[in-house]
Amino acid sequence: MILAQIDCLRVQYDESLCLLRYQWCGGSPLHSFAQAMNYLAELVQTHQIKRVLVDMNGLPDLSMKEQIWVGVSWFPRIAAHSVQQVAVVVPAAATYNQMVVESLLGLGHHITRFDVQFFADPSSALDWLTNSPIHMLALMAEWQSAS
Repeated sequence: MILAQIDCLRVQYDESLCLLRYQWCGGSPLHSFAQAMNYLAELVQTHQIKRVLVDMNGLPDLSMKEQIWVGVSWFPRIAAHSVQQVAVVVPAAATYNQMVVESLLGLGHHITRFDVQFFADPSSALDWLTNSPIHMLALMAEWQSAS
């Protein structure tokens, strides 16, 4: 199901797969970044999320301020929960943010208990997370119909 989105995030949740998918849709300013990320952390905690798809399409480059906040405050919150797999969709133009994610994973390797893979498109990421063409196609159709 597509969850009620806050103004800068689009979020999809599948209860049967314990899967959460999200994409930034707030445009260039990151003024709501911390609020949005806290919302996601609450969803992970509340729904015992095991699989996460992070779609970096549309996400502006993260400033040092956001990077420090994610590394110190947000990432440890997520790492302490039930997440087992994280698929990160990185568009060709988001090399900087991919390096940011890789740096944060490197710094937090001692608390990271989940497998992380990078993908060029959401369908490949969902295929890996769901391990089921039927689930993958259903999730893609739901996402498309909600846009």
